[in-house]
Amino acid sequence: MQKTRNVKSQSTAPELANRLDLAKKLSDTPTVSVTLRIPRGLNDWLQEYSHLSYPETLGKGQLVAEAIRMLVCKRGRAKAANYEVTYTAPKESRKR
Repeated sequence: MQKTRNVKSQSTAPELANRLDLAKKLSDTPTVSVTLRIPRGLNDWLQEYSHLSYPETLGKGQLVAEAIRMLVCKRGRAKAANYEVTYTAPKESRKR
């Protein structure tokens, strides 16, 4: 298994913009049907989210495509640097 390099530099903005552009271009191509084996918990989440998104009507395929677009932005092409993505939950404001 190949190790990926994690990149934390602020100078990565142009590369991330290129990856976002790539993800958009890949999304604009014709669709194909695929069979995926994913953990049941993720499938349950997709199913629930797609049902509860009414009236927006997001399908599971749209959600998976969105996730893959984010993955393209994070990983880029094969053997490219892997950008570290961190998420910090917002602090809850306390009303007194």
